Parts: sequence; structure tokens; C-alpha cells
Amino acid sequence: MRDVRARMMGSAWSYLRVIGMPLFHLLTLAAFYSAMGRSALLGTDKMVFYASGILPFMLFLYPVRSNILAIDDNRPLLVFPRVNPIDLVISRALLEIVNSLIVITVLALALFAFGADIVPKNPIKTLSGIGMTMLFSLAFCLPNAIISRLVTNWLQACVLTAVGLYISSGALFLPSQMPPIVSEIIYFNPLAHCVEWVRSGYYETYHEGLLDKRYLIGVILALLVIGFSLERFLRGKLN
Repeated sequence: MRDVRARMMGSAWSYLRVIGMPLFHLLTLAAFYSAMGRSALLGTDKMVFYASGILPFMLFLYPVRSNILAIDDNRPLLVFPRVNPIDLVISRALLEIVNSLIVITVLALALFAFGADIVPKNPIKTLSGIGMTMLFSLAFCLPNAIISRLVTNWLQACVLTAVGLYISSGALFLPSQMPPIVSEIIYFNPLAHCVEWVRSGYYETYHEGLLDKRYLIGVILALLVIGFSLERFLRGKLN
């Protein structure tokens, strides 16, 4: 609750801004590409196709800055012996997940109001893809939040990296339609697997492109291990 009040400034407008900014971004991007006359690469609904790719990007990128700053923003809490730096990152991530779920709900209602068919063909697959995207975002931020506390300008490098992951993730194109050498490079982008996972639940005829669930889960586990290990060894320098 302290984190919520500090970030929202106790204002209803601030709550709406935190929820509305990513929603506005998502709708703007989807509407822009739809207005350009680009046909959907899958299915017939352009808004749904672009939204299915932009949604994982939003779930990953928007919490990055906030989660990485969790330790700096809540440093006074570290005076309490029971509070560890890792607790601050995880609690901030849980807050961001709640925000993301609200945004997903509002987005679904908005697309439904515009007549879009928002129901995935395989809801379980889509929801599991959304969950893995959120988990990847947390795993990405965990070690970087530790390093950012000790290295100047590390946050900026992380944000640039996250943007690079988005550009090459296939959110606005299909990696399977790219030249083989490009597809092989995109394969190593974990966010691309998140996009493929979410998107594959929407289209029965889509064969998941380059999706490798074991690779994505392996990256997430590796990042979590690195994050917990860094926090363990550097805890004394983080206070």
C-alpha cells in the first residue's frame, strides 16, 4: 500500500494515468497500423492481430522501468531487518501485474465495443502465454534491479534492450515469414516466444511459428537464478 500511495500520489487521476497510458499506447498502435491499410497477416480482424502482438510487448515493457527502480524507490524500507531487496522487486512486480490485468480487461471491453472478436480459439493457451510474459518481465527485471542499484545508467541500458527485444519480437510481423537467417536470430529473443505463445491461442491455423516453450522457460529460470544469486551475494551493498 505504501508503494501504491507513493506512485499514485493519492490521486484518482494518477490511478487512471497509470492504467490509461499503456492502454492508450496499445490502441494507438493498433489503430495506426489498421488505418495504414495493412491487412491482417492472420485472420481477418486487423485490430485483433496487432493487439495480440502488442499485448505481450506491453505486459513486458511497461513494468520494466518501475520494477528496476523498486529498490531505489523503497530504499527506506531496507532499515527493517525482515525486508530484503528482493522483496521490494517482487512486491512491485505484483503491483504491476495487477495493473496489467486491469489494462487487459479494459482493452478487451474496448475491442468488444468496436465489434472485434476478442475470444481466443484456445483461451487456455492465450492465458498461459500472458502469464509467461508477465513472468519473463519479472525475471528480466530481477537481476537488472540489483545491478541498477550499483551501476550508473544501467536502467537506461535495460530500457533500450527492452525496446530492442520488442522491435525484433514479431509483434507487428510474423517471424516465420522472414528469411531463414533472420528467423534464426529472432529465435534467441525470449519476447518473440511470448508473442508467439499468446498469438497461437487466437488462431487455429497458426502453427506457433518459432515458439519453443522450453527455451523461454529456460531463459526465465536462468534469469531468476541469476537475480536471486546476485541479491544474495550483494545484499550488503544494496542497503
